[in-house]
Amino acid sequence: MPKVIDKATVKTAVRPSSGRHRNGSSNGGATDARTPLGRKLLRLRGRIVRSGEPLLSAAAIRREISTRWGS
Repeated sequence: MPKVIDKATVKTAVRPSSGRHRNGSSNGGATDARTPLGRKLLRLRGRIVRSGEPLLSAAAIRREISTRWGS
């Protein structure tokens, strides 16, 4: 069974950014990854966005989990 990542873990790994880096450049208001997990999640999100596939809402993610894992 795959590991379940709880909301607190994700919040710790990825945080909203001010949109500015320390060197003054802008990242367009994206998020800054603070941990390896956060960087992995952002890379996965980027791949999905680039593919043109719409991102799932929180409710759609819950439905997907329920369908796959039978919860």
